[in-house]
Amino acid sequence: MKPAWAAIPALLLASVLLAACGSDDTVVLTDSDAPFVPVLETTDLIIGDTRIVLTLLDRSEEPRFAADTTFRARLFEPTEGGIRFRAETELERLEYDARAYYIARSIPLDHPGDWALAVTVSHPDGSSQSSPRVGFPVRPPAGRPQIGDDAPTTPSPTLDDAPIEQLTAAPQPEPLLYQQGIQHLLAARQPFLLLFASSERCGGQPSCRRALEQAAQIARRDQIAVLHIEPFGRPREPALQAMVDALNEAWTIRSEPIFWLVDAQGKITARLAIAVADAELDAAIAAVAP
Repeated sequence: MKPAWAAIPALLLASVLLAACGSDDTVVLTDSDAPFVPVLETTDLIIGDTRIVLTLLDRSEEPRFAADTTFRARLFEPTEGGIRFRAETELERLEYDARAYYIARSIPLDHPGDWALAVTVSHPDGSSQSSPRVGFPVRPPAGRPQIGDDAPTTPSPTLDDAPIEQLTAAPQPEPLLYQQGIQHLLAARQPFLLLFASSERCGGQPSCRRALEQAAQIARRDQIAVLHIEPFGRPREPALQAMVDALNEAWTIRSEPIFWLVDAQGKITARLAIAVADAELDAAIAAVAP
C-alpha cells in the first residue's frame, strides 16, 4: 500500500519501488536536491517484459507540468562493473482523477539483475529537468504466465457460483463481467479480456477504478467477453475464496490492476498492468477479437 508521503522530511526524497497494491519493496534516495523522483508502479518485472508504468514525486506531492511538456526515460542495464546506459524512450502521460501515470513501452528487459531508470522532463520554454536514477530488479520468469503461453485453465467464479456482491465490492457492478468463467470461454474457444482488480482494497488507487470502468465499457460494446476477478479484499465464503486464491496463484497476481488478453486458441497475447490507455487496450483487443 502507499506510504504517507507527508511524513517525508523536506530534504528526503523517497522512491517506492513496486508501489502498487500488494508490494512492500522500496528504494530510498536521501539528501537529494532533485526536482522529482520516479516511483515505479509496475511490479514483478521479469525478463521479456517491455512495459513499465511510473509516477513522479516531488518530495511530498505530485509535480505539475504544462500540457505540452514531454517526458523521456533513460534505461540502464546491469553489468559486471555496475550499470550502463541501454536505451531511451518517450513516456506517454495518462491522468486519472488528477493523478498522472507515465508509460514506457518497447523497453528491452532481456536479462536479470538490478536495472535503473531516470526521467527527463522537457518544458515548453526549452528548459529541462532530470531525476536521479532509481533502481529496480528484473527477475527470471519464475513461473509467471508469459505472452504466447497457454492461459491457465483454473476456473473463475460467475453469478452461478455466488451473488454479485460476493464477486465484487464495486459500488455499481456490471453484471456482464461475471456471466461467464474462464473455463467456459476456453472450452468454447472464445477470446476474452480478463481483469484482476480489487474494488475495495484498491479503492484509493485511481488506476484500479479506471480499469474497472474500462472493463465495463468494453463488456457493453459486446466485442469480446470480459471477466473481472477481485484478487484481494474482504473475506468471502470459503469455497469462493478458494477459487479466487487458486486464480491468484495460477496467474501469479502480486499487484493490480492487470489486464490479460487471451485469443481463441487459448494463448495469452497481452498483459497490461497498472495504467492502460484506451487506445492501447483497444489495439490489444482488436488483435484477438473476431
